[in-house]
Amino acid sequence: MKGKKVVALVIVFMLFSVAHLRNDVRSANSVKETSIKIDFTKYSYVAALADINTLKKEIGVREPGRNYNVVIGGYGTGFAPPSEKEWNEMAGKIRIVNTAAIPKVTATSADLSTEPYFPKVGSQGSQGSCAAWAATYYAAGYIQAKDNGWTLAKYGNTDQLLSPAFTYNKANDGTDSGSSMWGNAKVMQTVGVCRWSKMSYDDTDCVSWGNEVAWRDAPMYRVGNIYYLYTPYDDSTINTIKAAILNGIPVTFALDAYSYYNFGSDDVLGSSALESYINHANCIVGFDDSKVDAETGEVGAFKVVNSWGSTWGPDGNGFYWLTYDAFKSGNVCCATYFDDYYTGGQKPKLLAIWNFSSPPDRDAGIELGIGSPSSPLDTRQPWWDGYSAEMHPYPNFMCMDVTEFYDEWSNGTSNFYLYVGDAVSNDGVISLFKVEYYQNYSNGIATRTSQPSPDTPKATPGSVTVDFPYQQAAPSVVYVDDDYNSNTPGWQYDHFSSIQPAINAVEENGTVNVYSGTYYENIVINKTITIIGENKDTTIIDGGSTGNVVTIEANNVNISGFTIKNGGEEGIYVYGVSHCNISDNIICYNGGAGIILDNSSNNSIYGNVVHNNTYDGILLENASYNSIVGNIACHNGVGNNGEGILLMYSEHNTIRRNVAYGNGEDGIILEPYASYNNVSSNHVYGNADCGILVSRNSNYNIIFNNSVHNNTYDGILIELSINNEVYANHIYNNTQEGVYMSSADTNTIKGNRIDSNGGYGIYINSSSGNLIYNNYFDNKNNAWDNGNNAWNTSKTAGVNIIGGAWLGGNYWSDYHGVDTDGDGLGNTLLPYDSNGNIASGDMLPLVNANHAPVANFSWMPANPTTADTIQFTDSSYDP
Repeated sequence: MKGKKVVALVIVFMLFSVAHLRNDVRSANSVKETSIKIDFTKYSYVAALADINTLKKEIGVREPGRNYNVVIGGYGTGFAPPSEKEWNEMAGKIRIVNTAAIPKVTATSADLSTEPYFPKVGSQGSQGSCAAWAATYYAAGYIQAKDNGWTLAKYGNTDQLLSPAFTYNKANDGTDSGSSMWGNAKVMQTVGVCRWSKMSYDDTDCVSWGNEVAWRDAPMYRVGNIYYLYTPYDDSTINTIKAAILNGIPVTFALDAYSYYNFGSDDVLGSSALESYINHANCIVGFDDSKVDAETGEVGAFKVVNSWGSTWGPDGNGFYWLTYDAFKSGNVCCATYFDDYYTGGQKPKLLAIWNFSSPPDRDAGIELGIGSPSSPLDTRQPWWDGYSAEMHPYPNFMCMDVTEFYDEWSNGTSNFYLYVGDAVSNDGVISLFKVEYYQNYSNGIATRTSQPSPDTPKATPGSVTVDFPYQQAAPSVVYVDDDYNSNTPGWQYDHFSSIQPAINAVEENGTVNVYSGTYYENIVINKTITIIGENKDTTIIDGGSTGNVVTIEANNVNISGFTIKNGGEEGIYVYGVSHCNISDNIICYNGGAGIILDNSSNNSIYGNVVHNNTYDGILLENASYNSIVGNIACHNGVGNNGEGILLMYSEHNTIRRNVAYGNGEDGIILEPYASYNNVSSNHVYGNADCGILVSRNSNYNIIFNNSVHNNTYDGILIELSINNEVYANHIYNNTQEGVYMSSADTNTIKGNRIDSNGGYGIYINSSSGNLIYNNYFDNKNNAWDNGNNAWNTSKTAGVNIIGGAWLGGNYWSDYHGVDTDGDGLGNTLLPYDSNGNIASGDMLPLVNANHAPVANFSWMPANPTTADTIQFTDSSYDP
């Protein structure tokens, strides 16, 4: 493509449905708008064969056997034009955008990369997978993150990133020789793309197609339409890309990576810096109309992310800028963005699955259909090009979303088929074919599954069929009783003898009522439902010492009224969901924790009794904005292995009115990186370690109004953490310190009653900048401090902890100074230093005010005369 003026901008964009076409980008420099709503289908038309031939002539065709991966400085490139096969697929399947009709953008800047949904900057290494990184990892990854609420994508959470390996290895011609934007997009359109956690990226592997877990994950993240922009690139092209960004759509494109050697004194590539050999794909994530290239003086530029790592580039952050004039110069091409196939909470419903006992080569065509193979009502063909240059066999397990067949299926057509064509060299054997139906898609857990095809094993080329009749609509309410059987009316429709089939059968937002009994099973809740036990003492789910007893994988689930016990792992495991309610349950004797909230937000755990679990009672990990209220967490951590309530990497949670006692380690612990949480009005006592522990970069927490007593070590321990506020707590009768602080700076300890502790009331080691005031200390040894901390605030009007009129320092049971001016603050023996144990001391210790006695005598009668009897009354007092 060197020296060729490119005249098409390929835009494969992940628009949401019109209701989802929005962008929350906010920029201080924007004017009039920070987002706009555009339905790009209204500004485009389906490409005819003549359009494709024009594009093909001007962009070129991938040369068979050519390696498009030019390695530069140890980093791969790999952008290739579409192959002959790809061009032949495009007519009638892509859309051409009328850029001149796109509404004028008035915003002057936007930046998607500042949002939590934007994927962490990554590196393709030396592999030629740049198009997959641009289109799959960044562009599709951002939109899927935003559509699914993946706010940890920016931190590199692999459950919230898409796998570039899944698409690149299916679009690379069978070798590490590069791929086209369209090829990666077409894989995502027909098959989907899995998350990184299901198929990790390895720049030494260009062949693997993923295991069963990856294939089952991929259908949830399909793309819809594929769009192109005609050239010449002009101001309407720039406006269209800006409109896409404002709609929350990253735009990918390609340029010559040797241009990176031409950065001048800034982080901008102008038109004079671009080389003409187009070999590398990048992704546009923002724009700024005021950005200036120092070398050319060109004003206005796109913000671009590369795939050469987070330290690459002129700013050392993986990003750079490309001027609008450079974009219009003809030395860039083939940007991509797509519309999301599943929006608004929709998910796949029908999944076709097949296995090969002897896989054929990847050039064997595959077709799925509904109806007769000779005259089908509808068909689906996956797209890939992972074999032209070098042949490899298919994987043993494959599957494909066939939700497009749902209407025909629900209207009475029950025959599904799989056809595998003739491979040039090696044919194979189909060993399994079946169809799964999902009310709410979750890997491997189907609402209904067909019987395996009776036609297998089947040598290829050939077809296999399966009959899978549609059933009536799911019930909204179902009932479970371990006494139900096949004689029960509604058996296996809305009456069941075990819980999991009832969950599978009930409709979304339905209710599962479970009568008293013991149910030996491990259940997975993968749809929004309410599940209610008749009585928490007599309605028992027993995990049989294997796995999690209850796993929740859907939003807005309510579960209450059960005893949940004997799991080999967790009692209740909640992952990646929000707005669930777990209430009024007994969770006990599980091999892991009682309840875990993992990567979940805005959930409520209320009124549960969580006891005698091997590890923690309640654990929050990477969880935010959850409410943990009114629970009892006791006797967890068998053999000193667990806490009552534990928060890890979790922020903005409320821990309130819980009772945590008798646990093997701490009662309540925030560690590590557990910040901005509110721990209030809890009763924490009798734990084998500390009552409340705040440790390892757990900052800005509020510890308020708790009763913390009779713990084996400290009442409250704060270490390696800053800016926490501990106030209005009663901390007493702990074996060691009431409050212990180590390497903990700029915290506030105020308004607490700290008494009768076995060690010091408060012990501060290697800490500075802390403020300790208005506390009540009555311990054998009240305080020890070797740092630079403040033990009083300035004298301020206000009711103090012993009822005085002034705030200042603390009340000390062993302060023997005198208040000489009656303000309730000591004036002698200052500063109070706890017998020399406080480095700086308390300059305003609180005492009961020492006022002068008031003489007050009265008598009757007021004006006595001779012979009167006078009665004297003494009302004097010593305030």
